[in-house]
Amino acid sequence: MELWGITDSGKVRKHNQDVFKTLFDEEKNIAVLVVCDGMGGANAGDIASELAANTFIDHIDENLEYLRKKRTNAAIMKDAVLAANGVVFDKSLDDAEFGDFKRQRRTEMYELSDK
Repeated sequence: MELWGITDSGKVRKHNQDVFKTLFDEEKNIAVLVVCDGMGGANAGDIASELAANTFIDHIDENLEYLRKKRTNAAIMKDAVLAANGVVFDKSLDDAEFGDFKRQRRTEMYELSDK
């Protein structure tokens, strides 16, 4: 199985704030894709997207075996989204360099598939 993605900054922005990440583990029988679309032009949108995408993938990868025993795929993804949002929110409180960071918005799209 091959997984790949591409994002585009669009016609208005010069800097692409979108982030695409994948997780494929044949042993765990899982493929995960996530796209976090940074809010164009917002302060640190690229950082918020990167943090959210990495946290989403890491949360699923680190907790999959436990979560699969107790949760549905939808619940696993919800947990990962909550973890990602928590990391972005905490960053907004802890990092004065990103004054507008707490107002960051991004769209997260994801797919978790059992092969």
